[in-house]
Amino acid sequence: MPAIEFDLTVRTSSSARWAIMLDTVEVGSVDLHIEGKRARATVAVRATVDDDTLDEVIEQFDEHKVPPEHRGDLQVTVWRGEALGVFGPAD
Repeated sequence: MPAIEFDLTVRTSSSARWAIMLDTVEVGSVDLHIEGKRARATVAVRATVDDDTLDEVIEQFDEHKVPPEHRGDLQVTVWRGEALGVFGPAD
């Protein structure tokens, strides 16, 4: 199993985004949103991430990044596909 790391890219008072790293290669991202007693995450990974690795990513994220009061009660939506790029205003 490749080493899984989560690199924080942005944080607000109620949400955060991490890049998902497998052996130093970025393979996706996870957004976490917390409102009251609810914690919801959206995981987006490249098509090359297999089911076993994806299960481990979700398990490690829940264990290490979700606040303790929400751990084990996290609802996760998963997208798998290809990265098309980062888009924003033209310079």
